[in-house]
Amino acid sequence: WGGAMGPAQFIPSTWMGYRKKVTAITGKDTANPWDIRDAFVAAAVLEKLKELEQEQLEKELKEGYQARREEDAEINKEWEKATLEKWPL
Repeated sequence: WGGAMGPAQFIPSTWMGYRKKVTAITGKDTANPWDIRDAFVAAAVLEKLKELEQEQLEKELKEGYQARREEDAEINKEWEKATLEKWPL
């Protein structure tokens, strides 16, 4: 196989990754990239997975940012305490 296939223009290696998912959704024996229904079910699955990956990335970035802020706040408290203990008031 070479080049993009079917109406949704899947590269063969990409299609192979979605073929089983499409088969499970449509209930057909074998999904076909040249069948317009199969092609666009695969395209919808691809888009949904991208959306879920983006949501997961955003969630992890927010969690990481929050954890870093909490860690920084704790380090700042420790530094201030250590610094103030050494300075005569």
